[in-house]
Amino acid sequence: MVEKGHLESNKTAAEIPYKIHRTKSERIKGKLRLEYALKDREVKCRAREDRRIWLEKIGCETEKSAVKGITRELYQAARKITNKKHRQVVTVKNKKGEVIKDKNA
Repeated sequence: MVEKGHLESNKTAAEIPYKIHRTKSERIKGKLRLEYALKDREVKCRAREDRRIWLEKIGCETEKSAVKGITRELYQAARKITNKKHRQVVTVKNKKGEVIKDKNA
């Protein structure tokens, strides 16, 4: 979950490269590059903070699920954290519509 102030900071950081590209003065470009470096560092720090808060929230939810014995929510939380999806098994059929079971067939 990203806070509102963090999104505004991201937008201003994204606008700086356009300003750098549009200016002709090397002095102003240098100032803008420095400003961008500071904003970039701030955005990365806030992103880490938001991720930590999100992980703590999911951790609290999983602890509650573990106490209640709800394993489905535990597995869902694990998938959220690891960002892994279910593999869907695709069946291959021949021209007659029968499922091919052998790899060589």
